[in-house]
Amino acid sequence: MYWPFGATRSLVEPNVAPKEYYEDEKEDNLLEVGVEKPKSNEPLISLRKTRQGQFFATITDRELTIWQTKVEPAAVTCKLRRSDTSINSYGNNEKVHIRPDNKLVVLQTANGYLIAYHLIIDPSSHSYRMSVGRIRNGPKEALGIALVNLKFKMIIKVDAGITEALVLEDELILATRTPPALQCIKWQNEPGIPQTKTEVISKMPCMQASKETIVEMLYDRPMNLFTWILSDGKAYTAQKHLIVDESVPRPRYWKGFLFHIPDNHKDQAICSDINARFSLLAIGTTCGSIHVYSVQNYEGSISLSHKIDAPHSLSGKVRKLAWSPDGYALLAGFENGWVISSVYGQQCFSSFHVDKPAKGWGANGNMEGVTDAFWSIGGYELFMINTNDPRKIWTISMVHCSSSTSINPDSLSIALLAGTDRLFLYRGSAQSDNALINPESLHWQQIPYPAAYLTDHWPIRQVCISKDECYIAIAGRCGLAHYSVKSGRWKTFIDESMALEFYVRGGMAWFHHVLIAAVECDDGSFEIRLFSRETNLDISLLLHAESISCPVLLMTLLEDTLLVYTTDNVLYHYMITTTKDTIKLVMVGNIGFNGIVHAAARTRGITWYIPEDHLVQGDPAKDVTVASLILLIDGQLVLLRPQVAEDGNVKYDMKVLLSKVEYFGLVPPTSSHLSNSLWAFDGVSLKFWLHIESMISSIQEDPTLEIQLHFYPLSVLLQRGLIVGIEGETLFGKNLMHYKFSTSIHLYVNHILRYYLAKQQLTEAVNLAGEFDNLHYFSHILELLLHEVLDEEADNKPLSGGAVLPRVVDFLNYFPEMLDVIVGCTRKTEVASWPVLFDAVGSPKRLFETCMELGMLKTAGAYLLVLHTMEQLKDRYVPSVIFGDGKPRLRSGHRVITGIYTDFKRQRKASSRSIESLQRATSDLCSRSQFPFKSSSTP
Repeated sequence: MYWPFGATRSLVEPNVAPKEYYEDEKEDNLLEVGVEKPKSNEPLISLRKTRQGQFFATITDRELTIWQTKVEPAAVTCKLRRSDTSINSYGNNEKVHIRPDNKLVVLQTANGYLIAYHLIIDPSSHSYRMSVGRIRNGPKEALGIALVNLKFKMIIKVDAGITEALVLEDELILATRTPPALQCIKWQNEPGIPQTKTEVISKMPCMQASKETIVEMLYDRPMNLFTWILSDGKAYTAQKHLIVDESVPRPRYWKGFLFHIPDNHKDQAICSDINARFSLLAIGTTCGSIHVYSVQNYEGSISLSHKIDAPHSLSGKVRKLAWSPDGYALLAGFENGWVISSVYGQQCFSSFHVDKPAKGWGANGNMEGVTDAFWSIGGYELFMINTNDPRKIWTISMVHCSSSTSINPDSLSIALLAGTDRLFLYRGSAQSDNALINPESLHWQQIPYPAAYLTDHWPIRQVCISKDECYIAIAGRCGLAHYSVKSGRWKTFIDESMALEFYVRGGMAWFHHVLIAAVECDDGSFEIRLFSRETNLDISLLLHAESISCPVLLMTLLEDTLLVYTTDNVLYHYMITTTKDTIKLVMVGNIGFNGIVHAAARTRGITWYIPEDHLVQGDPAKDVTVASLILLIDGQLVLLRPQVAEDGNVKYDMKVLLSKVEYFGLVPPTSSHLSNSLWAFDGVSLKFWLHIESMISSIQEDPTLEIQLHFYPLSVLLQRGLIVGIEGETLFGKNLMHYKFSTSIHLYVNHILRYYLAKQQLTEAVNLAGEFDNLHYFSHILELLLHEVLDEEADNKPLSGGAVLPRVVDFLNYFPEMLDVIVGCTRKTEVASWPVLFDAVGSPKRLFETCMELGMLKTAGAYLLVLHTMEQLKDRYVPSVIFGDGKPRLRSGHRVITGIYTDFKRQRKASSRSIESLQRATSDLCSRSQFPFKSSSTP
């Protein structure tokens, strides 16, 4: 998931007059016609990045500018300004397109023309040179600013008018206005094959004689899928026929499927984007809602996955949708703001929830509506044009959680964020209880990347951390580097040429001080390499190198077991064997998933569970045959249970546990009561199964519990009973706006305790609570448990025998905090619910007397306030309400307390010192009470 971080920046095109050119449709060159100083900062219309994201283009009504992103900040490398003659002849610029091979830029004009330019990039030459001799390059600046030129190629005139265009590597696809049709024009004419193919939209079977025009087209290369949005708000997916019988009088070149039908005129589709990583398709509508569809196959099996409602009543239409490069986040630009959501709908940042400052404070232009936007390389920056100041390009730095680069189901308790030039490591687990729950404490440690490595190998593509949080490894364009949290030192390759010989592909994992990395070498071979943190990074010092036949997709480390999943749909099982001087990988088995997993590349996480009896007594070589596998495929959490056939072969029974899963974690076997529990986040709530054994045996299929969260969860601190996440925030200064994130926590122990008590499993509840009774906030956990059950049963009276509140009271009797928990819950609960509570826990007067007997005077004083309020409710003393200072006050309260003091002293023969202490405690509580009153002196 992604969050904005740091100060916003704005890019403004230099106010320089480039040479103007006239494009002659009969000539192959550009004719210079003079120089005219451009108008100051013309509004930008559109952005379009190259496929790799190293360059992007912007247009105004008459200018085309090429920018390079792999410098800091992004720099203009080439600029072209069209002449007045060109504008009058062909019309203003409307859209810009870049061919995927970065060799052609096409301008779409208002008069129905396409003007194509060769894009010539020379990385060996530079557009800018520093005036000083010695410079130090920053992140992503090793190659400098490349020399870029634009050269006129041709002009295409479309008499039917152009509503949309797609510039692909081998052809140009045009959507025409009159008649509504699709034209495919090949860039190169091949003998015997028509260069142009046209199909009228109304003649397509999927269109059902529709006379609407296509207003937006999108093509996704990994899925080989087109999306069309028509002028009536309907949305289609389409694919081209691979083989077309030209002998047929009217051959069909397209096969389409209607998947979005607007319910009304407010629900019409206007923009879209495809997420190939998760097989999702997002549609933005006129009412501000976003419909996300799941693409199961390309034969029309497209269903609604989820819907994201408009974030605000004034959000307006959706203008831009853009998935992050890894598919884990969705940027939605609206007419009046923008939002970043997780892949399945958890909102992480919204400009609509920001309290915008008064006029003149802060550079808040990027808080307004979005005209166009895109993600940079690796998703580390957002580039956008806003309606508030369309002359600028706003750039926003982003941080994302490391699970988006590699899901490790065994690292559920670790939170690590990656930014463009640093890491953010959550250190709350190492702090005291008070510091952990204090929002003012510093919970995050910032770790800058090594400058030399970042300069040459930005962006960082892989991040991993050891289970004990002692070591971190990063991998960028080539090579890798690792870091010791204790010493604060990075290690990179001493010989830089060694880093250029491989790049990490398939992930990394730490086994104690040994880094395991799946790499692809420059000769095309694939290996699993073992590096030691205790030695220098050097290929000659490798601890071990295991050759493998094909690229690695995923690696999961479970104690001394390494699971390696490859692109040929095979899971390899390795054992890590160590001696005094050596360490190596030994393959002990493998599993083929052909026929089970249809697309290996869609698998994003994998782990397994081995029965406890086999762990203790079984042969590790047979782990493959007895292990139950858990895979995350697209957004589905899948369980594969082994079944031994009569011939001795192992087959798997597949069961989908949960859909729309963003990540999951399996707690390893420990002495904890939560060992072998399975956790998963589905974009809305955190769900988990307490006992994976029951799930595997089909006793329990649905999740045990579901915890609703208002923030995005990053980790679960099992020893602290906390779920940790972050929320985006915005700070405004006089001339600066700054993004940050704040830590949010949520207790989960009370939810599990309630589950056990509802199941009448008192022993399990007591045992679980015993693991957390040393926490400073343990009494708060118990109070939350009591409060939630009380609120529910006070509003909805349970059936006979189904009440959980009496079981909660029985459970609280096991802990000395019971009296404090009850009175704390009472004072935070509506008075109308008190009878239900005291029917279960007993008379408050009896509880008060128990506090006095135990010397818990402060708690006893709190019970006195409860008794006083209850007496008032019985109308024994009618209160007079005084509104003079805005605070209601109850008179005659001292009579109630005086009576209680007298009765208690007579019945219990309490000493005057105890009574005086109680009076002081009560007075202190009264001064802070919602209904303060003045107590009398001790009789």
